[in-house]
Amino acid sequence: MTDEITHTILPNSGSGWGGTALGAGFGGLIGSWLGNGFGGFGGINSSIDRGIGALNLNIADQGAQSRLQAQELAAQQQSCCCSVLRAIEQEGCANRELQREIQTQALRDVLTTTQAENAALKSQIFQTAAMAQQTATIINALKPATTAAAG
Repeated sequence: MTDEITHTILPNSGSGWGGTALGAGFGGLIGSWLGNGFGGFGGINSSIDRGIGALNLNIADQGAQSRLQAQELAAQQQSCCCSVLRAIEQEGCANRELQREIQTQALRDVLTTTQAENAALKSQIFQTAAMAQQTATIINALKPATTAAAG
């Protein structure tokens, strides 16, 4: 079959390349490519089919890898989003706790001030009562002398 292909492509008619050494070498080369190296035209087709099949496999593999990477990125994004939400929630809880502590301290300060004012008022009432008692004692001490002289 190699000889048929070689002679069909490059006939050895004495005119052209087939009748020269160059033609014989070129014909032999073509014949070896078509006959021996690739197994004829069927071998070329088979090689092309294998190449296209490998290309399709590579494209499919790249597509699968791209999908996996997209899924990994989506998972990372979701994880990051959840982490951010948790951090915001924790910050919100800490903020509310701080506000509660500030309000509690403000109430304690008001209570302490009110208790101090109450104690001061009680002291003034005690002092006023004590002074009123002393005044009454002095007045009562002076009253009998004035009533006895009148009598």
